[in-house]
Amino acid sequence: MADLMLIAHTLSSGALVVVCWWLVHQNALVLRPPGLVIAAGFAWVSLTVLVTAFLRLGDEARDIWIIASKVGLTFTFCAVSWRRHMWRRLRTRAAARRQRRKG
Repeated sequence: MADLMLIAHTLSSGALVVVCWWLVHQNALVLRPPGLVIAAGFAWVSLTVLVTAFLRLGDEARDIWIIASKVGLTFTFCAVSWRRHMWRRLRTRAAARRQRRKG
């Protein structure tokens, strides 16, 4: 059973690293600061998950890497939420301008 859990951890870590890599490239294309900050957050999460996976294979997984992953996720999710909030404000302002032009 322990081997099955190790395989599940390794596969899920690999899948998360691939998804984070994809999200880094998507968000890095946006030159506005939230996009680059979000890309850096996903890169950090990918790196810490990869280090944790390799350490887990050698039975030396350290809690500090898991904590670093969670901090990276929190930071990245906050940046994504901030970007969505800013987009909503911009759309609301644009809609108000369109209404004023229509008269």
